[in-house]
Amino acid sequence: MKTGLFYVNECHDGNYERAYSEMLEQIQYAEEIGFESVWLGEHHFNEYGSMPSPQVAAAAISQITKKMDIGIGISILNFDNPVRIAEDYAMVDILSNGRLKFGGGRGYQPHEAKGLGVSMEKTREKYWEYVEIIQGLWANDS
Repeated sequence: MKTGLFYVNECHDGNYERAYSEMLEQIQYAEEIGFESVWLGEHHFNEYGSMPSPQVAAAAISQITKKMDIGIGISILNFDNPVRIAEDYAMVDILSNGRLKFGGGRGYQPHEAKGLGVSMEKTREKYWEYVEIIQGLWANDS
């Protein structure tokens, strides 16, 4: 059996410095005791999840761990530029020496989309377009 952690990083008291610090400490300890992966889920504007940039968290995790896979479950593709997403996560993969496991989704919480000024209409079509762009960028040199 493989074991891993999953974070959306709840922060009910608004102390994000503490929440992120504790998350990193827990991940570092989990690797020491044999956990094989850590997964991050993107969320915006709520206490349930305070992970607006999982790529930033993944980059930090890549520097405090050596063996753990770093999974993104998920990056909300419709909330960003697909070229930027591809670049950011390619950089995380390099920083982690190939330990990145990437997952993308189209988002499902209307208040998150509204807060970012993104329409929930046609998210399915936009999602699949972004998947093709990201896969194409990762598969080709130019």
